[in-house]
Amino acid sequence: MKKLRRKQIIIGKLKGSIELMSCQAKTARHAVQTILVALRMVCVSVGTVAGFGKVKDGREKAPENNMELKILYDNEALKGFRKGFGFSCWVEDKNILFDTGGDSATLMFNIQKFMINPKNIEKIVLSHDHGDHTGGIQIINYCGEVDVFVLKSFSKQFKKWLAGHSNVRLHDVDKAEEICRDVYTTGELGWLVKEQSLIVKTCNGSTVITGCAHPGLENILRFASNFGDIYGVIGGFHSFSRLEALKGMQLIVPCHCTIRKREIFKLYPKTCKKCSAGCTILI
Repeated sequence: MKKLRRKQIIIGKLKGSIELMSCQAKTARHAVQTILVALRMVCVSVGTVAGFGKVKDGREKAPENNMELKILYDNEALKGFRKGFGFSCWVEDKNILFDTGGDSATLMFNIQKFMINPKNIEKIVLSHDHGDHTGGIQIINYCGEVDVFVLKSFSKQFKKWLAGHSNVRLHDVDKAEEICRDVYTTGELGWLVKEQSLIVKTCNGSTVITGCAHPGLENILRFASNFGDIYGVIGGFHSFSRLEALKGMQLIVPCHCTIRKREIFKLYPKTCKKCSAGCTILI
């Protein structure tokens, strides 16, 4: 009888221990589930904040430390590179080609000099439908799968030709949008000649890359300021004359069609840098 009683006591204790462990496991699972729900709520709340400073899954994002821009096509060229009337810029860390210059032969020559593999071009952004910016578009024949961003105002014939390439994913741009992390298009700006510019965000602030600035550089900069403090501006400034709008910029690189290069360099000698095919600019 004593042995039986001892077994019953042991069994009872075991049952109690098992029940306690089960209860603790349920509590732990509940705690984990509570934490996961809370995390999801945080992600959702971040994702619902208005503005361009977020990625598609709602996670808050910080700008990259720095980025390199390489000038692939310009009216002037460093030794060993070729020049031509037009503009093209490579956003190194994002594999983005902004404009394609006036012809594909010069563009391809300079790409090879920089030792850039055309297969690494993931996105092409065309600022406007002028030959000195779209003339090298045949580069798409050497790319892999590539997203091409054009304005809705581009000619239907040109867009049809682009869409006819099996490796091209065509994007019709109207309004400002995020192209990839820390890179945005201003969308379609201007009246007579509509144009889009790039806004690249780094730890220094926003750098604006223009094609010809037909809508007026001051108007482009004013719009870009909605994305944060402007660190610098690079590209064609065309007939831009309100040079005081550049005051406070840490980096000014007038390229291609800029009429008042000398005046700009004279006014801002410490922050101006010369633009030539073959140069690399850190932003």
